[in-house]
Amino acid sequence: MTEERAAAPRRRGADSSTTTEQILESARSLLAGATLDDLTEFVTVRRLADSAGLSSGAVYSSFAPESGFGARARSAPQVAARRAMNGLEADNDVVVFAVSELLSGALADDAAGVELMEEVARLLAIPVAAVARGDGDDGWSYTQVFLSAAVALNDETVANRLARAYESYDKAYEPAIESLLAVTGRVLVDGIDLRQFCRLLVTAADGCALRLRIERELDPRLLTQTFLAMWAAMTRRSDERDGQIAQRLAILGRSPLDAAEVESVRAAVKRVAERAGWPAVTVAKIAQISGIPDARLAGAYPSRHELAGLLWSDLVDGIERRAEDRAGLAFEARVVALVDDICDTACSQRALMASLLIAQLNAASSLDHSYQEPSVLRLVELLASAVMVAAQELEIDLSPSAMPPGAVDDFRVMARATIDMILLQASSSDVTGSDMAALIFDGMVGSGVVVGGPMNRR
Repeated sequence: MTEERAAAPRRRGADSSTTTEQILESARSLLAGATLDDLTEFVTVRRLADSAGLSSGAVYSSFAPESGFGARARSAPQVAARRAMNGLEADNDVVVFAVSELLSGALADDAAGVELMEEVARLLAIPVAAVARGDGDDGWSYTQVFLSAAVALNDETVANRLARAYESYDKAYEPAIESLLAVTGRVLVDGIDLRQFCRLLVTAADGCALRLRIERELDPRLLTQTFLAMWAAMTRRSDERDGQIAQRLAILGRSPLDAAEVESVRAAVKRVAERAGWPAVTVAKIAQISGIPDARLAGAYPSRHELAGLLWSDLVDGIERRAEDRAGLAFEARVVALVDDICDTACSQRALMASLLIAQLNAASSLDHSYQEPSVLRLVELLASAVMVAAQELEIDLSPSAMPPGAVDDFRVMARATIDMILLQASSSDVTGSDMAALIFDGMVGSGVVVGGPMNRR
């Protein structure tokens, strides 16, 4: 008997624990399934009348009960509350109005470029933070959105109205954002249109507003930073044709391309360049043709400029083959022909040379100041070797004992400077390949490395 009495409390404890969990699970289920009718049950006739300073009769005369969610009846004050919640319109949203005014004012100033974007971003944070924290309209603009979103899964009417409201928000910002793009000289990256960009900005602002509502001490510059980050990610200068979105979304260096994938990319680059020229090559287009996802492609080629090396490599192959074919010529003639060939090739691909230089600068800024694109390095070695052979045939003593320390490397230094100058001049001027080669020969003659013969063409 004693043992039976002792066992009873344990069974009751287990039952109590199970009951507690069942009740909590039911509570979670009810909360997850809440509708706007559930949400508005706290709006009673008394509360509504007291808040409005009217009689209860005024409530009943203005709003009639109706059928609610499921089989439940919806009281008159619930009908009023529901109509208030469903009144989402961009035209009377205090945040949309304030932001539009700020954008218009900023665009009227003389500022442009990065300074203007930073100013707009700073101004945007002010009304969003104020409304999110309950200033201005007592926070109703965001309370309305947050409460509607909370029940949208279970209330199709609320979901549809909220969706239409967001469409109107996106549309309301379009003129100002379009003007901001024009004033700052930027365009949207490939794959993003104006409506999508506005949608992303609105979504980011609402996400920041939610954090500002929760963390009242949070710095409103969170929104400023978010806006600028999205602007940098989704726009580019209007005088560049890059598709940069993949670069922004990719984790560089992750899952490098294998040899077969690189060849697919190379073939796609050649196909686009041969049909429409180098300026038509973009990351998005190459990803589409090669079948490699944007993010994966951008891990190896962060922008279109890095793709330039693939096309330039084939051109350098041709320069090297032609140099080998001239092996039977006199040394000075070989150097002259090589320089002519490099200059003509570079000047025939001016846009490609510009991208090649940009890619080198990007790599040098993040890797090493001495970085050279592999195909450019091949040309440097080819030219340095040709000049060294010419010097040997002129019977210049290149032995370490006869030359100052490091003098042999001077040929490579001169060759690198020469190649860099060719790339720069080809990409930034309209000088012909022949004229460029003549200038280079003058420099060689003046340096005393190789003199006389056909190299002194001026």
